[in-house]
This record gives sequence, structure tokens and C-alpha cells, in this order.
Amino acid sequence: MKWEMEMEQIEAVLERIWDLHDKISDAIHAISRAHFLKSIKNLARPQEKNHPPDGDLGDGSDERSCGYVFVKGFRPDEDAALAEARSLNAIRSALENLEDQIEFFHTIQSQQQAERDAAIARLEQSRIILAMRLSEHQGEKHKNR
Repeated sequence: MKWEMEMEQIEAVLERIWDLHDKISDAIHAISRAHFLKSIKNLARPQEKNHPPDGDLGDGSDERSCGYVFVKGFRPDEDAALAEARSLNAIRSALENLEDQIEFFHTIQSQQQAERDAAIARLEQSRIILAMRLSEHQGEKHKNR
């Protein structure tokens, strides 16, 4: 299997990653915005009697440990939208990791290509010097056995 990628291929892959990253970020933003607007609408409505008081979900969990912004007077729902936002965030993180790995791979590949080019240049220089010295040799001609 050949792992060498051309610069154009790497740029195309990175552009695709950036495009997907932007689309996922937009989707996460849309979900967050919708969740926030829903919370604001729920604040305007009187709270139902069967909801536990603010800060108490009734299951012993601490709602502040989730990493979300909570609006005072709003009971957060752990619904499918938040689960989707978490899932999209995980995908976005994986894309960022892939981008880092591709950039690292490209850096290593570029360094190796530069080292190969330098080695070939040194070999060519040595060949030229050897040819010059052979042509200058005044001694007896030797035959290969």
C-alpha cells in the first residue's frame, strides 16, 4: 500500500475536514440556540405543579455537573436535542483529531522528502567529483578482473 499523498490531495482532505467541522459547529449552535429559546419560552409560562423546585431534579443528580448553562427558573430537559449536541460535539472532536493527525503526517512526509532530496543531491555531487578525479588520473590504466 502506498501512503504517499500529493499536496493537492492533502489540501483537499483538509478542506473537506474544515467544511465538515463548520457544518457540525453550525448544527451544534442551532441546537443550542433552539434549546436556549425553548428555555426562555418556558420561563414565560408558569411552572407546572409536578415539577420539582429549581436546582432539584428529584433524582439526586446535581444539574450543574452537566456543563450546560442553566437559566434561572427553567428546569432543563435531557432530551434528544441535547444528546444530539453531545454526539455532534464528539464527532467534531474526532474531526479535529483527524486534522491534527493528517497535518502531522504531512509534516513528516515533507521532512522525509526534503531528506531524500538532500541525499540524492549529495550522491550526485559525489558522483561528479568521482568522475572528475577519474578523468584527472594520470596513472596506469587498470583492467577489471
